[in-house]
Amino acid sequence: MKKILSFIFVLLFVFTFIDGTGVLAKEKFEYPITASSPEWKDFTTRDQMIAAIRIPEEILKDMTTEELVVALFEYPLLVNVYAYNNDDMALRMFEKDCDAFKELLTRVDAAVVLNKYFETITEDDFLGIKASEVFSSSEKIFGVLVKEKFEYPITTSSEEWKEFTTRDQMIAATRIPDKILESMTTEELVVALFEYPLLVNLVLYNDDEIALREFEIICDAYRELITRNDSAYVLQE
Repeated sequence: MKKILSFIFVLLFVFTFIDGTGVLAKEKFEYPITASSPEWKDFTTRDQMIAAIRIPEEILKDMTTEELVVALFEYPLLVNVYAYNNDDMALRMFEKDCDAFKELLTRVDAAVVLNKYFETITEDDFLGIKASEVFSSSEKIFGVLVKEKFEYPITTSSEEWKEFTTRDQMIAATRIPDKILESMTTEELVVALFEYPLLVNLVLYNDDEIALREFEIICDAYRELITRNDSAYVLQE
């Protein structure tokens, strides 16, 4: 058990820093104009307000998912969530008018980062609570959180497993076809990793780095996880 817990810790460390971007850092985008700015009072139309708080495309693409979430909840026109009786209509309007939300829809880790942000909203933040209710209804984002499970066709409790005489036979029998692997959600990959029939092999290694290198070779779920931007977030969930 200690070995597996150690492996989990190493996985979290690896997935957090694997691309060197520091995506877990809590950074913040500052809108040049907000509702409290003197210039805001000069606006006479909604279109003027929207134009003044656009985020340039080159900045938007460089923002971390955390920055986008903060920018969404600090969006000067966030109060507009109260303007719609229908959440779907509100989501469509925010996708059209709010650059942070529009970009969030393209991020694979948006659901996990949003969920973490929702947990920080206090009971007296009524606007934040209302906004979180609206954004959490987005199927484009939260549809990816459906907890599904990949079933290995053969496991250590299968009758066929007893017939294997070599480690290579076991590895071959627990491979996941590339077409299935690429279509799996990150949640499915994490479950598949921790239900990997050869997970017990962790006890064979005294060095976690060696274990990680070995699992990258033999475990398809782990190898695919390394390519996913939201791996660290889903593992922490």
